[in-house]
Amino acid sequence: TLSVGLFQSLLELPSAGQEPRRRRRAAWTTGGSIVVLLFDDPCLPIKSQLGDLEDPDISPLLKAASSHNHSRFNALLQDGSDVNAHDQKGLTPLMAASFAGDVEIVKILLKHGARVNEQDTDGKTALYYASENGRAADVIPELLKAEADVRLKSGPTAKYLPGATPLIIAASVGSERAVEFLLNAGSDPNSLTVDGMTALDVARKPPLGRRPGHAKIVEMLERRSPN
Repeated sequence: TLSVGLFQSLLELPSAGQEPRRRRRAAWTTGGSIVVLLFDDPCLPIKSQLGDLEDPDISPLLKAASSHNHSRFNALLQDGSDVNAHDQKGLTPLMAASFAGDVEIVKILLKHGARVNEQDTDGKTALYYASENGRAADVIPELLKAEADVRLKSGPTAKYLPGATPLIIAASVGSERAVEFLLNAGSDPNSLTVDGMTALDVARKPPLGRRPGHAKIVEMLERRSPN
């Protein structure tokens, strides 16, 4: 499984007489880890090794937090690793563990002073990351107990639903339990994205396609905001 922030360099095999070229692709996830794949970028040098394109600012603690590697995580913590160290995009170990749904690591990070409302360069918080992954909902109560701010929105640079609160993100991906946690914590169902979308709007017409949880989410949101 690839760890958070690793950059995979893919070389497209050329046809006869053609030069090889790079290709770029959006960030995505695999195996509970956040991965960035790069394609179509003529500025990239041709590399054959994955490690050659690794973000030098990614801390070992962040990698361990993203991959459920508890033994490595605990060892790094005992050695004094900075729980708030971040990579070039502002991703912290708490954000990575929250997306991975690792409740144990999230608890330990919070106990050791991880800043729960830290935002990455796109304005996303650990609560946002937990809300983005439907399988990470169990992390949300821990973040809320640590006073995670349900009102914080992603910034205009976010590629998916810029200006979204964690509630809007949870509604968009069909995470029924996340929506329930967030509503009970006082999330505003009428908050708007940059494009003027509410949580109910994205639940009714999910940008990434309809999932089983969307019907129940629409019911919950209609009770809170019937319009």
